[in-house]
Amino acid sequence: CTKGDKELLEKCISETDKMLWILDYKEQHMTTTVDFTVKLSSESLKDSLEEGLEKRFMMSSLIGTSNMVCFDSEGRIRKYDSPEEILKEFYTQPRLLL
Repeated sequence: CTKGDKELLEKCISETDKMLWILDYKEQHMTTTVDFTVKLSSESLKDSLEEGLEKRFMMSSLIGTSNMVCFDSEGRIRKYDSPEEILKEFYTQPRLLL
């Protein structure tokens, strides 16, 4: 979601009560790719690498899997107990041609 990513970058640039850790950024998106170039001070880069870029830029999050309701392979609504159960519903093993 590029909108959420851009909002995070804008917030980090406009924070006035804390030291700015993102100096600037550029967007270079295509129709099938998302591309942000982020400019950090050397101190912010060091801190970001120590903390982990994925964590610092909030690039991952947990997704609850307790209420997974999807259409099944026959078009009926169904509750699944696990992501693996959904995969089993839709994945068919390729047949070996001898």
